[in-house]
Formats: sequence, C-alpha cells, structure tokens
Amino acid sequence: MNTDLRPVRDREPTTTAGARLARLLAAAALAVAALVGVGSPAQANPPKDVVVTDTAGILDESKLVPAIKDTSFRSPTTVVVLTQRGAKDDIFNERVLAYARDHHPEWLSADRQKWADGLFIVAIDPDGRHIGTYLGEDRKVSMDAQSDIQDAAKDLLADAQWTDGAIDAVQAGARIINRPWYLHPVTFVLGGLGVLVVGAVVVLVLNEQRKNRRSFAEALAQGDEAYANVTMDLDITELNARTIPTESAYGARVLERYREFRTRYTQLTGQRRDLETVPTRVRSTVEGVRQAEAFAEAAVSLDKLDDVIADANSFLNHDSSWDEAWENQTRDLREDLDGIDEVLKTSAADPNEATAASLLSFRDEIQAALPSWRAGLADGSMTPDEGLDTLRDTRARLSELFQAHAEAAITAHASSTAEEELMRQELKQAQEESTRPRARRTSILTTSYPGVFYFSAATMNTGYTSGQASVASAQSSSSSGYGSSGGSFSGSGSSSSF
Repeated sequence: MNTDLRPVRDREPTTTAGARLARLLAAAALAVAALVGVGSPAQANPPKDVVVTDTAGILDESKLVPAIKDTSFRSPTTVVVLTQRGAKDDIFNERVLAYARDHHPEWLSADRQKWADGLFIVAIDPDGRHIGTYLGEDRKVSMDAQSDIQDAAKDLLADAQWTDGAIDAVQAGARIINRPWYLHPVTFVLGGLGVLVVGAVVVLVLNEQRKNRRSFAEALAQGDEAYANVTMDLDITELNARTIPTESAYGARVLERYREFRTRYTQLTGQRRDLETVPTRVRSTVEGVRQAEAFAEAAVSLDKLDDVIADANSFLNHDSSWDEAWENQTRDLREDLDGIDEVLKTSAADPNEATAASLLSFRDEIQAALPSWRAGLADGSMTPDEGLDTLRDTRARLSELFQAHAEAAITAHASSTAEEELMRQELKQAQEESTRPRARRTSILTTSYPGVFYFSAATMNTGYTSGQASVASAQSSSSSGYGSSGGSFSGSGSSSSF
C-alpha cells in the first residue's frame, strides 16, 4: 500500500508547483511590460566635446572623430581618447592619471581627487596591451560595466585595429553610461525570469544530488575493484612478505608497511560494510561522496602496496621475475626522461639555455646508463639495494633539474613578482595533486620513502600550463588602483589587458 501511495504524493505537489510557477511567470511578464511602458525614452545627446590625444601615433582621427560625434549619449559628455606607449607591467591607471595631472588638469575635478564631471576617457596602450576607462563622478558606472566597455574593444585591439577598437569602446560607453535602471539587461532577466528562481534552485539541487550519487557510485565501484584485488591476493601477499630479506634496507622498510597491511585491510572491510548500508539521502550529499572517496583511496593504496610487496620479494631475492620487477621500479624514471622534450616544448625553452641544456644532457647520460645498471644487477656486480640507491639518487637529481627549469621558465614568462607567485602556486598545486594515493604510482622506492616527492615531467607540464592560464586570467581582469603616485585620488576608472 505504501509503494502505491508514494507516487501519488510525489506527483501532486509537482503539478501544483508548476501551475503556481506559470501564474507567477505571467504576472512577472506583465510587471516588466508595465515598467518598460512607464519609462521615458532616453534623450539622445551628441558628445559635448571630442578630444583625441594620440601620443602613440596609432589612430586615424579622420575616421575616429566623426564616428564619435555621431554617437549619442544620454547626457552631454566630453569624450577623450588617449593613447600612450608603455610596458606590460606598468600600472596603466597610474600613468593615465599622471598624464592628466601634467598635461590636462581640466580632466580633473576642482579638488584634483576625482575625474571631472561630464568626462569619459578611453585610454589605450598598444605596446603594454592595456585599455582603460575613466569617468567623472556624474558618469561613473560599476566595475562590471567598465569591464563590459573594455571588453567591447578587445578583439579589435588584439588585432591592432586601434581606431575601430576605440570607436567600439566609446559606443559601448554611450550605451552604458547613465543607463536607466529599467533598461539594464538584468532588469529584464530578473523581472521576466525572477519568478523561476525557486524552480531553478530546485533543479540545481536535484542535479547536484544526482551528481553526488553518481560520484558516490563511481568511487564505490573503484574501491570495490581494488578491495577485491587485495582480498583475492591476500594469501599470496602474506607469502611474499614472509620471504622478503630483512637484511635489505629496502626490504626492512617495505616490511614495516606490511605490518600495517592486515590492520588496514580490517579497517577497509569495515568501511566497505558501512558504505553498503548508507541510505540514498546520504549518498546524495558531499559528505557521502567524501566517505566513498576515502574508501576508494584506502583500497587503491592497499592494492598498490600488495604489488610492491610482490616486487620487493622478487627483486630483492633476485628470483626468476626480478627483471620484470626492476622494470616496474624504473618506469617512472624512464617516462620522465622521455618526457623532457615535451617539458621544453611546453615551457617554450631554448635548448641552449642552461636549465634546458642540463636536462637534455642528464637525459642522454641516464638513458645510456640504464642498460649497464640492468647488466650489473644481472651478473651480480650491482646488488639490488645498490640498484635502488642508484635509482633513488638519479630521480632526486632529475627532480632538482626539473625544479630549476621550472623556476627559470617562470622567471622568463612572468612580467612581475605577482605573476611569478601565481605560477609558483599553480606548480605547487600540481605537485600536491600528484602525491594523492590514487594519482601516485607506487614502487619499492616510494614505499620505502613515502615522504619524498619526485618532480615529474607530467607535474611540470601541468603546473606550468596552469600557471600560464592563471597569469593570462589575471592580466585580463580589471585593475582599479592608481598606484603609489596616485595618492588619495579616488576617481572612477579601471584598466585591463588585451
């Protein structure tokens, strides 16, 4: 009886809510129509004055001035188009203000702390790739609106179409400056669709819950697969552990980890049992997903550990499978050496630069040495521990070379200390991501020294590419400060890069 009644209860509120939303939407549409109907049309005013100060020599004034004069503003406005040549890392707002103070004090208010009333300045730096917009107090708009004005010109400016870019910026300003509230796009969105917000929130919540349930299921499936592998190999893992030579420094360290193995496996079994009984409402939450992901990470980590135990037994005892175990230990090193060309390509490095040349030289040296290491292990002239010591030292040295190259590449790419810091943060984040249990490949080396981080080619590429993206994003965002020389100046304005 209960299962028959539940669908009826679910359908009724949905239908009622839908009808209520439809009625509210109709009412909102009528309200917006009424608002627009009562609004008086904006008065069209040509610019009060047009001032072109082209110190960079990039504008076609015969095209620019007539186009600006044909542009209608809602209030009489003095339009200034200023061009200056500067550097990418300049504070453009500070430069524009300094120019106004030195050459055009009439652009400033009587107390010289703001821009003059009725003024709209579009400033362009073709070398530093900056565009700025500055407005009198009676013409000022929000930072978002200033960004809209600047964005309207950026595609043309990026193509060095300076005159057309300036025209587009002025025309965008004319549309936005002193725009009545009822003509703002947000008014129509909020008025016409605001009533749907509740419905939209419900949809977002349902989607988020569905996404969480899917993530929960995926993490649980991954954890189950790893848990099944560990369970199936449990007896073999115990046998392998029993024959690992304790006189080996690496064998002793791996055995230390094995002593935790049984305890962790018991805990994992409990986690799995608890997750089976988690209700749907918890699986739909972020906390539920965290529980499933914690189980998956623990299971994957344990599955990797039993593989290491098998490799340690085979390699350290030099049994018939030692060669395969050695290949497993050197795989990360070989991949990193093969990835050096991609690292240099990603960082746009000149092969003759010091850090790039060091990487290439080291790659050639180690790739030539790898076969001799294997031969030494095969004929007994190199012990397993000596082989792992050599591998450890080699990976540590390569990690240092990657780190040095990353620093050199960051310094070459960034144009300021702030940009360098942005790139270093992204590189650090990539390093942290690479150490997560599910992302990290486990070996005798990493099991013996779990706290040691080896900088890889993949980490370098990911971190450096993310750093470039962060810098580009920061460069394109608007800046509203006027620098140290601006003093207490607080005029409305901002700039961004194109």
